[in-house]
Amino acid sequence: MGCLMATTAPYGLEHYSAFQLRRVLERLREGLYDPLAVRLLTAHGEELDARLRQDLPDVEAGGGAHLCVCGPYGQGKSHTLAYLQEAALQQGYAVSAINLDPREAPLHQFRQVYRALLQGVTFPAKPAGAATYTSFIDAWSSWAKAHPLACEDRASALAALLPAEMPHVFKAILVALVQPTLEVAPQQRGLARYHDFRPREFSWTLRRALHGETIPVARLRAAL
Repeated sequence: MGCLMATTAPYGLEHYSAFQLRRVLERLREGLYDPLAVRLLTAHGEELDARLRQDLPDVEAGGGAHLCVCGPYGQGKSHTLAYLQEAALQQGYAVSAINLDPREAPLHQFRQVYRALLQGVTFPAKPAGAATYTSFIDAWSSWAKAHPLACEDRASALAALLPAEMPHVFKAILVALVQPTLEVAPQQRGLARYHDFRPREFSWTLRRALHGETIPVARLRAAL
């Protein structure tokens, strides 16, 4: 039995063309995933919603939860995951959905999995007229700008807002991304301490480091 997902399908069937509805049925019959089918028809939607209501508060509190969706080809695994993703977005959570491909993101290569997760982050829709986040860095920068900190040591204050369990290097990178670049007087630029000082490359260097790429220590230290 299917259920109408009211949070993502604000209109009835009459608001969709016959071609769109026919394509939904054909793709479902062939066992293929269809985004419109997720909006209009999802089996056991109430059970999935209940599972989300149970697990999402634990995630928000810093914990974790997992759900294993098993089934043969065409039984709705991708459909179910898409439903959960859309439901989480509707509740204000950022979501990242990736494919653990043995060639692009093998499970045993955590650096590649982490990079895929970060690049695949999707953010909830924002009110009409508001700019939509395009990446994790964009969301973090916007959040930091919207929360001015009235203190002299802004870097330490920003770092204190990040999760305590976050590795120090990631905290340092995130803080550096939203800090103004240090200005060096022309007469000091020839000093050895500023040998690797390349302000134009700082943003690029920090973004690469945050995405898990290997950056020479000297270059990363200068950007921090």
